[in-house]
Amino acid sequence: MMVCTGFKIRPEDRDLTGVLTSTPHPGWLAQVPPGLHDHFAHAVGSQTAEVAERIAAVLGRNGPTDEAYLASLRTDGFALSDEATPTPCDAPVCFLTGHRDRIVGFASLFGALGSYDHGMHTTISNAGHYLPLEQPAVFAAVTQTWLAQCEAVLDTRGD
Repeated sequence: MMVCTGFKIRPEDRDLTGVLTSTPHPGWLAQVPPGLHDHFAHAVGSQTAEVAERIAAVLGRNGPTDEAYLASLRTDGFALSDEATPTPCDAPVCFLTGHRDRIVGFASLFGALGSYDHGMHTTISNAGHYLPLEQPAVFAAVTQTWLAQCEAVLDTRGD
């Protein structure tokens, strides 16, 4: 399962075609540390106080990040071995994207879908880059559906 994943690592190579803007609820960032406001305004698609607080709580549990390393990735990126041509895959794969994901977008996925014989793709309209935290019930439902499809595919192959 690939959630809010991009096929291009360097930000300037990403296709953000069709990404929807968000409509922030008044005061949605009131309980979020000021240092996260710009990131949340860019990355979060469902801009409500409840979602912002949920994401901030999860990020607050993370350990320290290597800001220098992250800055170098944002600036220089790095190429993946199959970035130019997706590698064919015969296993069940699920791509779950947010229609408001202004970090990686969703459009570049369409060109790669032909490489996945058992690929499933779902775009959630009111979700951004933190889709599982923005839309947890929808995330759970899509995950359960995909797992059932995995079981069906694997049962037919005897895996």
